[in-house]
Amino acid sequence: MAVMQYEKLPPVVKCGAYLRISREEWGKEESNSLTNQRKLITQFVKEQQNFELCREWVDDGVSGSHFDREGFRKMLCSVAKREITCIIVKDLSRFGREYIETGYYLQEFFPKHDIRFIAVCDGYDSASAHFMEQNLLMPILNILNDSYCQDISQKVRIQQEIKRQEGAYIGAFCVYGYKKDTDDHNHLVIDQAAAGVVRSIFGMKASGMSAERISAWLNEKGVLSPYEYKKEKNSRFVSGFVKEKTCLWHPNTVRRILKDEVYIGSIVQGKRKKISYKLSIRENVPSRQWVRVAHMHEPIVSDALFKKAQQSIGRKRQ
Repeated sequence: MAVMQYEKLPPVVKCGAYLRISREEWGKEESNSLTNQRKLITQFVKEQQNFELCREWVDDGVSGSHFDREGFRKMLCSVAKREITCIIVKDLSRFGREYIETGYYLQEFFPKHDIRFIAVCDGYDSASAHFMEQNLLMPILNILNDSYCQDISQKVRIQQEIKRQEGAYIGAFCVYGYKKDTDDHNHLVIDQAAAGVVRSIFGMKASGMSAERISAWLNEKGVLSPYEYKKEKNSRFVSGFVKEKTCLWHPNTVRRILKDEVYIGSIVQGKRKKISYKLSIRENVPSRQWVRVAHMHEPIVSDALFKKAQQSIGRKRQ
């Protein structure tokens, strides 16, 4: 009796799709939209005989100049758990635009974990790539993507500097007492509820009260701190000064308000700068280099009251 021979099927390649788009690309390049990235990868997987798309990770509005991304970290967790054997991206720039770390993941990390990497539009597949592709083409693409990111960062810095010189407010969040104009997000308008508290703070300081006494008075009266006020207004406000879940008024908060020239209608920006386009770390800039533009919006306190409060601060220091 003849024994039937069955052809052994190749193992299923468990794939994961990684999608990324930066803030700068929102609404500009339709080809790089998350929807088109997803369609392209899904179609590519369908055209393969033994591919199965089982995972997807997304970083929406995140720069490719660094790898500190939530979706990317989740992808690495799936790699560590051996949930996938292949990662697919639209092109190499979606994976990352930083030359050194991109090279590390492609040439060391993924091979070490036996992960196949495919960049569809670049025509790159690590499973079939020859020496020239691995060691010449991909590094060149990495450098080009890195250069593009550096160029975009430089253009953004120049645009921001122009806006600063013009007195346009480019901060992500407004200072306490103001809100962004609905017709022009680079212009500040008074938030009347918070502005009343600011006037009281300046008035108390001008009368000789210390920042400690002012903050204690505000807490006794149940006045919401700037952070709690933003939370109540459902703002996405983020502060580096917050240490506790529930924040009360603190003397340092009062001092920051008293020293801020924004309350007399001036825009003061450029106090900090990034040390590198690849890093989120910022360093302080000397006050003589700050960009000051006066009379850009309606003041909350008068110049005379602001000056009197500063004189009171000076006497306290002495």
